[in-house]
Amino acid sequence: MAVIEAVATREEIEPMDLEPPLNDVIDPDALDALCRGESMNGFVVFSYCGYTVTVDADGSIEVEEQPFDAATTRQSSPTAVSE
Repeated sequence: MAVIEAVATREEIEPMDLEPPLNDVIDPDALDALCRGESMNGFVVFSYCGYTVTVDADGSIEVEEQPFDAATTRQSSPTAVSE
């Protein structure tokens, strides 16, 4: 829900008005599991509603204006990285 709220805030719309729904882009349960992992390090990067969203294992969320472009980075969408 935190990803939806963060993107909706950037868009200045209600969270339920975002299209497409988050679960059409990435598995929200997998994101929750990443953040619940006690010994997890890493992050997931994916594109959502024209933004690059980075979710860190500590639960922090970064929403960047430019959409995620796998051609300009070593990662592919969605990406899970563990350190």
